[in-house]
Amino acid sequence: LDSNYNYLQKAAFPDTPAQLVTSSFILPNCRLLFSCEQGLYTARYEGGKIVVEKKTNVFDHINLYTIYQDAHDVIWASSQHGIYRYDPATFKLNLFDYSDNVQGYGFNGNSWFRDKQGTLYFGGVNGINYWNPDTFAPPSDSLQVYISQASLGNEDSMVYTFENQYSLPYSDRSMEVEFAVAYFNNPEKVTYRYQLENFDKDWKYLGNNNVVRFTSLPPGKYALKVQASLNRVNWIDAKNTFSFHIKSPYLTTWWFISLLVVAAGTTIWLIVRNRNKKIQEQQEELETEQAINYFAASIYETNSVKAILWDVAKNCIGRLHFEDCVIYLLDHERKVLIQRAAHGPKSPVSYQIKEPMEIPLGKGITGAVAATGRAELIPDTTKEPRYIVDDERRYSEIAVPIISNGRVLGVIDCEHSKKGFFTQKHLSILTTIASLCANKIVKAKAEAERAKAEAILMDTQQKMADVEMQALRAQMNPHFIFNCLNSINRYIVKSDQATASLYLTRFAKLIRLILDNSNSKSVTLSNELEALRLYIEMESIRFEKKFSYKITMGEGVQPDSIYVPPLIIQPYVENAIWHGLLHKESAGHLDIHISRRTQSLLECVIEDNGVGRAKAKELKSKSASTKKSLGMKLTEDRLALLNKQIQTEGSVEVNDLMANDGEAAGTKVILKIPIDG
Repeated sequence: LDSNYNYLQKAAFPDTPAQLVTSSFILPNCRLLFSCEQGLYTARYEGGKIVVEKKTNVFDHINLYTIYQDAHDVIWASSQHGIYRYDPATFKLNLFDYSDNVQGYGFNGNSWFRDKQGTLYFGGVNGINYWNPDTFAPPSDSLQVYISQASLGNEDSMVYTFENQYSLPYSDRSMEVEFAVAYFNNPEKVTYRYQLENFDKDWKYLGNNNVVRFTSLPPGKYALKVQASLNRVNWIDAKNTFSFHIKSPYLTTWWFISLLVVAAGTTIWLIVRNRNKKIQEQQEELETEQAINYFAASIYETNSVKAILWDVAKNCIGRLHFEDCVIYLLDHERKVLIQRAAHGPKSPVSYQIKEPMEIPLGKGITGAVAATGRAELIPDTTKEPRYIVDDERRYSEIAVPIISNGRVLGVIDCEHSKKGFFTQKHLSILTTIASLCANKIVKAKAEAERAKAEAILMDTQQKMADVEMQALRAQMNPHFIFNCLNSINRYIVKSDQATASLYLTRFAKLIRLILDNSNSKSVTLSNELEALRLYIEMESIRFEKKFSYKITMGEGVQPDSIYVPPLIIQPYVENAIWHGLLHKESAGHLDIHISRRTQSLLECVIEDNGVGRAKAKELKSKSASTKKSLGMKLTEDRLALLNKQIQTEGSVEVNDLMANDGEAAGTKVILKIPIDG
């Protein structure tokens, strides 16, 4: 587009088809920095065409919501993982996530702001993160990854050096390998992944888990490679590699094969069948390990109790092939189990339980598990009198307690239509899952309590500010009424009944307005101006028409739909009359003009052609009066409280007006009033 937003031409991506742009940032010299599905690009208009170039490859396949390039050419970007910092000069990429106090993974597109002090703000659905790029010191983190030890075989032989290749018999090939990173700044940021050469095609992500287990690998030569990362983009290889060889079982040796050739066809068939069955069992064991690793990573990345429970219920069916899974939480006060999450027939719609039920503590299989804290496996529910039918009868059931520090939090209850479906393997897996779930629930509840306490504190501070504002308004109204009564008293003393009657009539209207507005934080601008006109007319009568006045409003000011604090303008009008126009020998004039500067700010200019502040101060010093401008002081305090309470920029500015000969020509007050709502 050109400067008038007229269409010029369409940009073409280099070597790739057109892509969806997710965020953009305007660079100096009419250049554009933008992100899309394939990474980060720059665009410029050169030689009559748009030139698009790849900026860097580090953001490939990362969905960026907001991008910003600071004065040092450092790129800041928000994503589903957190906030990235990329320095093109050093090619270094940093990721800051929840462990660095970054809000939950939900940023808004192109949602950034930088204030005058240089602070940069990124906004998301869970709040705002801010920092100053000019003073930000990137962490000088470097990872030293190494495989620390391995436990081999059923006898747990420990290995600490990995220069040589280790051989394991097929019958004793289980192992547990542990790796470590000497990183103490923020250990939770370190994530791991591994790849077993000759077995895994892709890298396996482990999250923060630094242990991997293998119990049923087929025969062959393997090399375990490990990597660690702080940002899930740049992965650092371990200094060492664990190479090992699992020997073939005797069933596959040449001499045994020769023996099989001699054996009868029936023997061959039996042996092959047994071997295939064994391999299938080994594969099932491997799938079980992968399922547990998946549950560990999935639960770790979930932050709320509700999300944890629903994720576990869903994956019990999806990963373990159960038919029905319901998770109960124990209400310790009522002593009942309440269904909180489910998957399968009990949850036809996501995050909704069909006809949820409660089970008293100790009743049924689930209630008994919660009461005793011991898991139960029921192969045939038709023989179990404690079985409680929920949505439909099923013929096998397994229930495992969720326990933390010896206290039962709930129960994971799973059912299947096939008798004897659940095994000890299922019991072991669910026990591990329940332990992971309990630890995460305790942590999530602690986070929720902390957030609740912070919300209560913020609400208390807001209420305190409201009380302070009401106290200032309570001081303002009696002060104004006292001044009016003082003027009425002068007419009564003079026995000017006609003027006193007219003054009292207008004073009564003014008192009614003040009483109506006394309990309101804000009033319409039209209501405020009506009270102001009544006051000015009363003072004009009092000073025997010594001055005239005019109130005007700029375009876009709709007094019936704009709300302002009550009696916010009057103290400055009173000051202009009493200290400026009152001492003027010739006719005075008061001009009030109201305009709207922003959506949240109203500007009121009060200008008089009185004697000026210097002359008024001189006259006051010669007078016996000790009257102080309490109204203006209260109004300044009210504006200060409003600025603090609703983050506005209300202010007061007083200027002296001078004539061409250098003599005082009056006073000009610029009052910036916050608009309520």
